[in-house]
Amino acid sequence: MVIRILRHYLHVSVVVLGAVEALILFAAAYLAVTTGLGHPFHAAPDAETFAPVFPKVFVFTVAMLCTIAAFGCYEQESQSPNWNYYARCVRSFAAGALVVALIFYAFPSLSVEHDALTVALLLGFGGHVMARTVLIKLLDAPTWKRRVLVLGTGNEAARVCELQRRQNCTDGFEIVGYVPLDESPYSVNRSLILSECESLHAIVHKHRVDEIVIALDDRRLGNMPLSDLVENKINGTTIMDTATFFERETGRVRLESINPSWLIFSDGFQVGPWHKTVKRFFDVFVSSALLLITLPIMVVTAIAIGLESSGPIFYRQQRVGEHGKLFELLKFRSMHENAEPDGNPRWAMLNDARCTAIGRVIRRLRVDELPQLVNVLLGDMSFVGPRPERAVFVAQLAREIPYYSYRHSVMPGVTGWAQVRYRYGASIEDAKAKLEYDLYYVKNHSLFLDLLILIRTIRTVLFAEGAR
Repeated sequence: MVIRILRHYLHVSVVVLGAVEALILFAAAYLAVTTGLGHPFHAAPDAETFAPVFPKVFVFTVAMLCTIAAFGCYEQESQSPNWNYYARCVRSFAAGALVVALIFYAFPSLSVEHDALTVALLLGFGGHVMARTVLIKLLDAPTWKRRVLVLGTGNEAARVCELQRRQNCTDGFEIVGYVPLDESPYSVNRSLILSECESLHAIVHKHRVDEIVIALDDRRLGNMPLSDLVENKINGTTIMDTATFFERETGRVRLESINPSWLIFSDGFQVGPWHKTVKRFFDVFVSSALLLITLPIMVVTAIAIGLESSGPIFYRQQRVGEHGKLFELLKFRSMHENAEPDGNPRWAMLNDARCTAIGRVIRRLRVDELPQLVNVLLGDMSFVGPRPERAVFVAQLAREIPYYSYRHSVMPGVTGWAQVRYRYGASIEDAKAKLEYDLYYVKNHSLFLDLLILIRTIRTVLFAEGAR
């Protein structure tokens, strides 16, 4: 199953796992702090000593959950317990212990004794592993899989079938069959094509269908069973087109499935003054905090760049911002001076030969992007949004990719949905794939989605995903 929280689609398995593991972590910390479990070498403290215990336990729980999520333990491909997952889980709890210790050091009023913290981590880790092992088996049961009936047998229907083959074990969907509507030749498994003699209502009832996906290559055929669709809609069956279906299942707006009418009538693309105010406050707060935290790293980086090669420490480049407005992007210089001697702009490539030795390191760790925090404070960028491109590339991509200019309807960001969901790209095809994620963000962005992207950005940096 998939549910929608603040306009963002989440699989039920993620919500269930997160909720259960939050309870386990909270209970582990509470037991460790308020009972003798966390004080094996001392007498258990008096209960009255722990009047403010809930803020401490809450901070521990939130910090551990965010760290576990940052290590990708709630990603669909990382949920199933296996050796790779257990290794990732151990690393996430070790990092979580460090994060919690730093928080306790910075805010002594929230701290707990070392013995209690150790016991809380051990109890939390054991409960996390056991819960994950049991819940994944339960969530993999057919009961949780949505039974989908596909209306159509052409190329669009085949793409739905391909999506089913690529889905993960949990929270998936099962195609019960395809209903032909004069589309030929058939592009799907013929054994799943259902009889045309039965009515759509009878098919839905017989196969216990949860959703009907309209996957016609050409809706102008004029043979849509509208009355049957209305009847099933009224009786509670979910009905959607392939554009909405792919958006929900993949977290991207598939360009081949959308058209202007879908953009007009679908929900989303709403940016009110309240949302802009909250987002701006969020940007200033996060950027200011990160500037203070990363200032020592930036100083060391600046010195290293200056010692390694001649040229400026910072690199300024004109980029396209919100509503097509141009601004100067600020980065640490990672390439040799005059990297484009002929003046012709080039895509930055994987393992780009133009990079200096220091440049390759800071690109891999994303340190070269840190000066853009200044752009955020100046109001040229947001912390989360589509990555800004150079004007010459924007002009080229807008000519070759439909709807490309729509990504500029929101402020560009230091990190974004495309950056945490797709590898580093340096081609037209990569730009097209990233645009699908950018359009999803433009359509559904919220503070909740921004927070999820921030957490996933930590994972991207930690594991150097998409580094170039």
